[in-house]
Amino acid sequence: MARMRWLMGTLLVGSVGCSGSSGGSGAQPGVDASTGPSVPFDAGQDATTIFATDAGVEAGGASSSEAGDDASPIDAGSSVVTPSSLDFGPVNCGSTAAAQTLTVVNPTSETATWTASLGKGATSAFQLSTTKGTLAPQQSAQVTVTPGAVPATASTSANAFGDVVTVSLGDTSATVTLTETAQGAVLAFEPSIVAFGPTPLSAGPENLFFAVQNSGNLAANVTLTLTGDPSFSLPGATTTQTLSAPSGNVADSEIIYAPTTTTSVTGSIALALNGASALCGPLPSALSVSGTGTNGQVAVNPPTIVFGTGGLVPCGTTALPAPVMLSNTGSAPFNWTAELAHGSSFYTVSPASGTVGAGASPTSIVVTPKTIPTTSATTAGGYDDTLTITTNAAGDVPHVVSLDETAQGAILTRSLNGTLSFGSLGVGATVTNTTSITFSNTGNVDATLAFTNGNPTAFGQSSPLTVGAGTFAPETLTFTPTAIASYTDIETVALAPTEDGGTTPLCGALPASLGLSGTGVAAALGASPTSLNFGYIPCGQAGSPLIVTITNNAAATPMYTASLLKGAGSYFTVVPTASLDGGVLDAGGLPPGADDSVTGSLASEATVQLTITPKPLPMPGSTSTTAYTDTLQVVTQAGNIVDVALNQVALGAVFTYTPTPAAFGTLTSGASVTTPYTLGFTINNTGTSPATLTAVALTPASSSAFGLTPATNVSLPPSGAWPSTLTFLPPTTGPYTGAVMITPSADTLLCSVPVNLAVTGTGK
Repeated sequence: MARMRWLMGTLLVGSVGCSGSSGGSGAQPGVDASTGPSVPFDAGQDATTIFATDAGVEAGGASSSEAGDDASPIDAGSSVVTPSSLDFGPVNCGSTAAAQTLTVVNPTSETATWTASLGKGATSAFQLSTTKGTLAPQQSAQVTVTPGAVPATASTSANAFGDVVTVSLGDTSATVTLTETAQGAVLAFEPSIVAFGPTPLSAGPENLFFAVQNSGNLAANVTLTLTGDPSFSLPGATTTQTLSAPSGNVADSEIIYAPTTTTSVTGSIALALNGASALCGPLPSALSVSGTGTNGQVAVNPPTIVFGTGGLVPCGTTALPAPVMLSNTGSAPFNWTAELAHGSSFYTVSPASGTVGAGASPTSIVVTPKTIPTTSATTAGGYDDTLTITTNAAGDVPHVVSLDETAQGAILTRSLNGTLSFGSLGVGATVTNTTSITFSNTGNVDATLAFTNGNPTAFGQSSPLTVGAGTFAPETLTFTPTAIASYTDIETVALAPTEDGGTTPLCGALPASLGLSGTGVAAALGASPTSLNFGYIPCGQAGSPLIVTITNNAAATPMYTASLLKGAGSYFTVVPTASLDGGVLDAGGLPPGADDSVTGSLASEATVQLTITPKPLPMPGSTSTTAYTDTLQVVTQAGNIVDVALNQVALGAVFTYTPTPAAFGTLTSGASVTTPYTLGFTINNTGTSPATLTAVALTPASSSAFGLTPATNVSLPPSGAWPSTLTFLPPTTGPYTGAVMITPSADTLLCSVPVNLAVTGTGK
């Protein structure tokens, strides 16, 4: 039978019964009996159906494959399963909901197999009466969905037990939502323990709150029952209380404690359920209650003692003693002991133990600090301690008194010890120490230092000098020799008075005295270095610049001139690396005029850096060691002179021949001469770089009077020579000329262009 593809239809369904409708039998051929009773459709209803087969479209009646059937096809939009959801409602924990059914329908014109499955599989809270079957066209089957029992302890979250049934028929599937929620109260005490702790007998009743918490989804009525020591009671001085705990909320209550003894007592509060309220969890364990009565009330004052000024005590001094008052506001005496955490390291305590009677005057415990050492760290709290007072009062806990004390003072060190040497300095000049001298203060008080020395004219000081707490401060010293002589002195360090005339506390010794030394010499210029060697520079190239530093160890020099002695013919230029003090530079960075000299001024002990830049060496050029040297001369108006030698040597090969030219003279020619005449010659490399000759040959090659054995890859080190022999065999009379030609390799550095060696001879 052709597979039916429903396009559109309208169907009015009649009554459904086990014995069938008026137009058909109660059972259809081909229906699996296991699927339950079929539900035929009344063909006698007024219906208009439009459907299509694979062969085409027919309208206004049954298909050709169903001619004679009483049943009309169902609406193409009908679901394969009804209803689309089953709600089993909220179910009390420990109970089971009633089973419900769903109907599987075959809306097609063919017999079809169907299957049903639960989304949660084996873990589902439901069971299906059957999970598969076969349905004839337009028939149905019923499936019973049976829920399992909800556990006595279960989650009350919405639809926690829900699931989904998926029904597949042919290539069509549909789902049925199963909804089920556990219902009941879930009860707990909050908190689970009520502990009053030490409670004075004379303080009167104390109360603490607790609650019955219901995290379930059903309200519960409960009864609380208190048992245990009679000093505990529920509100209204009773031992029972009825509460209503709303779902998702709490029911508040409280317990009252009126101690009558100094011993520890306990009680408990049990919870029972009133009526038939459903529970989704076990009842909570009884709420534990405890308390301890006290008959002595201990008071300690103050809780903290701060010694000195804000806790600071200068090193080498002792802070004043301070008392701790111990009182008893209770109704019975108690004994006490006092103990320091650090023993007797920083403090003493007197007395260290005793008894305080009920209502007696407070006891004074005197804490006496010890002297802060003269040398000490100033770490915050470095002399802190704790005084712990312990009593035998019932339920009392140790009382801790904080003792705060910190050493106060400056701790000074100098970065340089021993002697500071200024070296040699021109008379009248002044130099500041180039060796860094720094005072550090690792203490917690600012300190101002005063310096003194025997010869303040020669050695000047930056006094006074303030060094802040936890900071550094540099000291500046100067040396000004007034004569050509050696100078020595000693700088001593002392504390300057504070602004209010007081004395800065110290937590360590002052730095030791510092030796000072220097030598006065005649004023002069200095150069560093005194010579610049630019090395070997290939002809046609320029060497890298070098720097020379000129130093003035005399008083200020109004003007100086730095010039190259070879002037404009020098193979160097000189420029300052920075603008000179008082000098004038042109737009190109050079002083006005030629670049073979610069002019500027130098302060006392000032320096200037001059950049010496080589010019490109000529090509061809000389490889003599003195060909391209010069001298930089710096002259001051006072007549001081310093010279700096400038050295560079051209790097390259220079070729010469010995002899020059190669002349055979007039020799016999003709057939009578059978042995060539010979003449030795040498190719010389007089340069500074090695050379390789890729070829040594005669030219022109057509000359037959002269002979030479050709050579290749001839190696010529600096000052090296390569000897060879020429031959001459004149065939006829008359003059003959030729030349020896050499060809250097491409990587050979040259300081001259190779020339040919002329060869001459005459036949007679």
